Amino acid sequence: MTTSKVASDIQREAAASAVTRLNKKFASLEAGIIKRYSDAGTSGKEQSRKELAALKIEKKEAMEKLRKKQADNIRSVKRFGKDAMRGRTFAQFSEGGMTKKLGNNDMRKGGMFK
Repeated sequence: MTTSKVASDIQREAAASAVTRLNKKFASLEAGIIKRYSDAGTSGKEQSRKELAALKIEKKEAMEKLRKKQADNIRSVKRFGKDAMRGRTFAQFSEGGMTKKLGNNDMRKGGMFK
């Protein structure tokens, strides 16, 4: 039998693993930028500084999105208790991205206009 305690524990574990996964992702991206421009002189140093600043902003936005999702899950647990786990997006963290739905006019999939 599930309880709201189990739901909150699952939410907490999912949030911790999402934060760890996000930190690893951005650490590897940062290491790649540093490695790419390690022997590129002054212009490479300036470009790496720009890319690292952009990466820092991107990480900050991703962490804010994650915090909002965590707060939403906490509200769900408080509101629905053990039934919060039945929600489709409960304790699931996506990395975002837009999916494109292909219409009838798409020639790559054999649409009506060829």
